[in-house]
Amino acid sequence: MRTKLLTLALILGGALATTSVAAQELDGLFLQGRIGSASSSADDFDDEVSSFQITGGFRWGAFGLEGGYVDFSGFEGENRNLDLDADISGFTLGGNFRTSFADSWFFGARVGAFFWEADADTVVPSSTSPNTFLVVRREADAVDFYAGVSVGYDFNEKFSLGVSYDYFGPEDDDISLETNVLSLVGEVRF
Repeated sequence: MRTKLLTLALILGGALATTSVAAQELDGLFLQGRIGSASSSADDFDDEVSSFQITGGFRWGAFGLEGGYVDFSGFEGENRNLDLDADISGFTLGGNFRTSFADSWFFGARVGAFFWEADADTVVPSSTSPNTFLVVRREADAVDFYAGVSVGYDFNEKFSLGVSYDYFGPEDDDISLETNVLSLVGEVRF
């Protein structure tokens, strides 16, 4: 999945490299959508799932503020021969940096707080009744950090497309689901 996203972004960027937007910092409101692959190899989870992010914010020159929503659901793992399932979602609030280089190409970075919630469950056999199973559920929430970098192409003053890598660090006393996300990111500016 990661290779396909990177290849798609490079092909789109190369095919459209003949189009030019003057290298400039783009002020104002923006809306981003990210879709990609989230992977976690922390604790009992070693899995890769689809991810979805939507972010909005405002930039003043190269610097800006952003807030958004993140969802990576469906992590699966195993502990003591029991299947585990976990869903993570939450809100982000942070700052970002974005600068243009080499005509219409851009580099971006972001960092902030990740207000997350996780639900994990498993099915275990009952010790009191044969052929009876119990669902054990654990919920957790906390505030941790996220950080990421991106590179892409500005097609014009209103639209860009790129690839991004983001790290999300959801962790508490019982759950550690540090997550790496590789995404295709589209941005619309107003």
